[in-house]
Amino acid sequence: LKAATIVLFSGSGAQNRDEEILGHKPFAVLADTLTRLGYHVLRVDDRGAGYTVCKPSELQGYTTQDLIEDGTAYLKFVRDSISAENPIILIGHSEGCSIIAALARENKQVHKLIAFGPVLVSGAEINTYQNEMGVALLLQDSLQTQTYLDLHRSLLDLTRVDSLFDADTTLLYAAMQSPYKNWKARTPKKIRRKIEKRFANSTKMEFPIYLRETYVSLFQNAWMWHFLRSNALEDWKNVHQSSLLLNGSLDKQTPVSLNADAYQKQLSTQQNIEYRILPRINHLFQEAQTGDVSEYGSIETTIDASVLQAMLEFLQKP
Repeated sequence: LKAATIVLFSGSGAQNRDEEILGHKPFAVLADTLTRLGYHVLRVDDRGAGYTVCKPSELQGYTTQDLIEDGTAYLKFVRDSISAENPIILIGHSEGCSIIAALARENKQVHKLIAFGPVLVSGAEINTYQNEMGVALLLQDSLQTQTYLDLHRSLLDLTRVDSLFDADTTLLYAAMQSPYKNWKARTPKKIRRKIEKRFANSTKMEFPIYLRETYVSLFQNAWMWHFLRSNALEDWKNVHQSSLLLNGSLDKQTPVSLNADAYQKQLSTQQNIEYRILPRINHLFQEAQTGDVSEYGSIETTIDASVLQAMLEFLQKP
C-alpha cells in the first residue's frame, strides 16, 4: 500500500495540522515518518486553528458531527486530487478516533484505520471518569466521592432529553431540580451535608448554586452536549475495515480501565479489529511515569518508538 493516502484526524479542541500541544507536534512527526516510507499524507488545520480562519460565532456551535462532515470533505479532496481507486488509510487521535470510525462506515474507499487513544464507551462515562480524580481530591473520602458521582451521572442523563438541547438557563436549571431532589432523598443526610459543605468551602458558593453554574454551562456547550450523548462504540461495531486500536497503559483520558472491558465484551469477536495496550505510554503516546496531563510538556519525546513500530507493523500487513 505504498501508494495509499493517509489522512490524520486530531483530538478535541482546535488543533493545527501538527496537532501542536505543549511544545510537541505529533502529527508533524507522523507525517514525516509516513512520507519517508512513500505514503501520501493529508493533515489539516481544524476549524479556527492555524490557517483555517473563521468567525468566533462559527466555532461556538460546532460538534463532533460537524468535524465528521469536514472529514467527508477531506476524503472527497483526496479522491478528486489523486484517484478514485487510491486506497485511503485514516489515523485518528482521541476524538479523531471517533471521527474516523464514523467516516469508515460510509466510505468503502477507506482501507485501514489506526486509532490512537480511542473512546470505546459513552461520552458520559468518559466525562465521569475524567471528573472522578478532581472530585476525589476535593472530598478526600471514597464514599463521598462515589456519592457525588451518583449525582453527576443523574444530571448527565438530562442530555438524553432532546428538547433540552439549546435550552435557556432557566429551563435547564428547572430540569436539574428533579435529579437533585431524588439524589438528596436517597443519600444519607450526614454524607450529603459533608459533600455540600466541602463544595461550598472550595467554590465559595452554596452547593445548589455551584450545580447550576457548573452544569448549565456544561449543557449549553454544543460540543459537550453532543459528546455526552455519544457512544463511538456503535460506530466501531459497524466498521468492517482492518483496524488497530492503540491504548497506552498510562492513558488518563481514554483509559484502559474502561476501554479494555468494552472491547472484550463488544468488539473482540470482530476479526478485523485489533486492540493493543502499550506499556508505560500516556494519552499523547509518550513513555511516561504516571500518565498525568502535567507530564506532557516535560517529556522530551513526542511519540515513543514503540508506538511508531506498532503503527508501521500494522500498515505493512496485507
